Order: sequence, then structure tokens, then C-alpha cells
Amino acid sequence: MVANRLHMLNCYPGPALPTIGYPMYIFLYYNHFKGMPTELMEAAIVDGESYGGIFWRIMLPLSKPIFAAAPEWTFL
Repeated sequence: MVANRLHMLNCYPGPALPTIGYPMYIFLYYNHFKGMPTELMEAAIVDGESYGGIFWRIMLPLSKPIFAAAPEWTFL
């Protein structure tokens, strides 16, 4: 239903879209972000970075391995 509402039924990303929200992947992402060192975020706050900037400039680049592993597991 999600792929239908996004008009992605007849394209390659359409069948893969619903697999992004599997509970296993949510658990994986949650534990990954929870396990990140708080010192990095505290240092960014001291430097004057906003919370959105901390996510986009620090946490997201450090999460590239997780964002690469989840689609591989989905494919397998």
C-alpha cells in the first residue's frame, strides 16, 4: 500500500521500500545510535553546533556502515 501511494509499483525501489521498516532494522539503528560516544556530541554542542547539525554532520557520516549493511541483509 505504501508503494502504491508513492506510485512506485512499477519500478525497482518499490518492492524494497516496505522492507526498510522491519523491526530488526529499527532495533539495529536504535542500538547503533544509542552506542555512539556522547563525547562527540558534547564537543559539538560546546563548539556551537545545533542538534540538527550534530545529526547531519557527525552522527550520519559515522552511520554509513549501518546504512550499507541493512540493504545488503534485505537483499539476501
